[in-house]
Amino acid sequence: MNGELRETFTNFIYQAKRNAKGEIDGILFVIYDVTDQVLAKQRMEQALRARDEFLSIASHKLKTPLTSIQLQTQMAKRNIEKNRETAFEPARVVKLIDQTDHSLRRLTRLVDDMLDISRITTGKLTFHRETLDLLALVREVVGNLLTNAIRYGEGSPIKISVKNQADRAVLIVQDAGPGIAQENQDRIFERFERATPASSISGLGLGLSISREIVNRHSGTLFLKSSPGAGASFLVDLPLNATDMP
Repeated sequence: MNGELRETFTNFIYQAKRNAKGEIDGILFVIYDVTDQVLAKQRMEQALRARDEFLSIASHKLKTPLTSIQLQTQMAKRNIEKNRETAFEPARVVKLIDQTDHSLRRLTRLVDDMLDISRITTGKLTFHRETLDLLALVREVVGNLLTNAIRYGEGSPIKISVKNQADRAVLIVQDAGPGIAQENQDRIFERFERATPASSISGLGLGLSISREIVNRHSGTLFLKSSPGAGASFLVDLPLNATDMP
């Protein structure tokens, strides 16, 4: 196709070709192009692997704050049952409450991410448009992009910039990390996907998917510019005027 090489998959059947005397004088081949079916199967298998990996990660991430809360409450209970005076010291009580609150907020963020992606998938996430400050609009998106840069940037400096281009705002979050290969650049915006193995990076793999959906719902685009060894730049392009939104 236009001189472009592409990978194809075929299946075939064959049978002997006989002449009028019943003698074999050739072989008949029928070849079928099964590329679409094979690629569809590969995509399905990849989606299933990503789902199973996500479930494994999610169960661990949800269990961690729950375990922390459980240990804190068990310790407090033992101290109270033994009538230890230190159990009621204001400083100790405040510390326990702070630790529990931290674990609960962490748990809430994880659950909120999962609920958001579930609503997006089922079409139940609704948006009510209104005039608001750009910072308020992109707060969650910027938070997700910064978290992503911190996780994958390998400690490299992170640069944030905003430009005004023809009634549109372009926000750029850039790191100087290892970069992302071309073949992974579309995939990382899918649910549960990561640019690196899950064992080495925290998180559920939902942030970029949620961020792109938020930006898309506001008539914007979120895209990536990167190459291996050259860092990664995530660009958010949003209209500044409500009239630019359909």
